[in-house]
Amino acid sequence: GALALALHLFSRSQVEQEWLRASSTGIELVRVDGRGRTHVDSFPPVWTRVEARSRSETDFQLELVASGRRRPIGLCLTAEERREIHPHVQRLLAKAGSRQLT
Repeated sequence: GALALALHLFSRSQVEQEWLRASSTGIELVRVDGRGRTHVDSFPPVWTRVEARSRSETDFQLELVASGRRRPIGLCLTAEERREIHPHVQRLLAKAGSRQLT
């Protein structure tokens, strides 16, 4: 089965909802904008990692990276919330990459 990590909170940005779904067959970044349009980015589970960048206390960015592609995640979250979910996303991707999802 797929393990889902919901990353949605109220937001003033165009991204209203965001989910990161992981399984042994793929990682999906799902976004639904304020108009209800859904966009899905798929990544291979073995090669996908999350990278964090911080230029200041109020700036913390997370990106999914795989096969030369980079996609920001947690756009609907504050910098502090992205810091909080970072280790959870790392564990989720590690499980998906090692095919230990149940």
